[in-house]
Amino acid sequence: MIKYLFELSAASDVYYMGESYIGHLFLEQAAEIGVVCIIYCGKGIGYYQGEPGYGAPPRFMLLAEK
Repeated sequence: MIKYLFELSAASDVYYMGESYIGHLFLEQAAEIGVVCIIYCGKGIGYYQGEPGYGAPPRFMLLAEK
């Protein structure tokens, strides 16, 4: 996921919105936290990870349409 987000956005500094922190982080740091979050890379590119229920948590790539 880190590699794919970086290839799409070329962003190493992202905006992280999670349960206990909202602000700028390096992409690697944001991906390591691994809780309910949105990682926004800019240019309409991001990642969402929801709360786990039964099994793996829902995960979605957020990509702006061109």
